[in-house]
Amino acid sequence: MNRRQLQKLGVPRDCVAVAVNALQTAATQKLGMGLKGKRAKQLVTAVVAAPENYTDDPIWSPLAIAMQAVPCSVAPQGLLNADLVRR
Repeated sequence: MNRRQLQKLGVPRDCVAVAVNALQTAATQKLGMGLKGKRAKQLVTAVVAAPENYTDDPIWSPLAIAMQAVPCSVAPQGLLNADLVRR
């Protein structure tokens, strides 16, 4: 998954490198079986949507922690618009 794909899933620009590292870690620890395409998108999207649920995860905690540290103003425009619609 590349930078642009990750950003389309809602990963802020400042967190893309951390997301790539998490995906690579999953693959090198043999947790990457089937972690391509749909499953990878589901996992990344889940971390983006609720990073607090992944702060203790051995693979996804670096991304979850980075996501929590990013100010809302850095979030992709699509997420901000979706959040406004839900309110």
